[in-house]
Amino acid sequence: MAGILSCGAYIPVWRLARDTIAEAWGSTSIGGERSVTNHDEDTITMATEATIECLAGRSDDPTVPQIGVEFDVNSARTYLLMTDCDPGEVRMDMPVEMTFRRMYEGAGMYNCFWKCRPVR
Repeated sequence: MAGILSCGAYIPVWRLARDTIAEAWGSTSIGGERSVTNHDEDTITMATEATIECLAGRSDDPTVPQIGVEFDVNSARTYLLMTDCDPGEVRMDMPVEMTFRRMYEGAGMYNCFWKCRPVR
């Protein structure tokens, strides 16, 4: 069974009075205001902001370091969650190793994938 684990939304900050819109169109206003985009806000910008909000998690979620890792083989790079360490321990050029761990649990199922951890 699939379920929604998080959601995000983005509403532009600028507002336009509905009275102004009705006056421009020569119609009756229903009152209030509506959000309008700024000159640099398009659908991609708003979708990106909503995605960031969705992925940010809740305020009570634990801090999980998310890091870029460069491997010795062909200088391959990837973006991974880090486990088995305090977020304050993470530093640049820290040696890490791969580990297969649970990412999250939902609907009675576990989602596992690769994470990295400090070499001990």
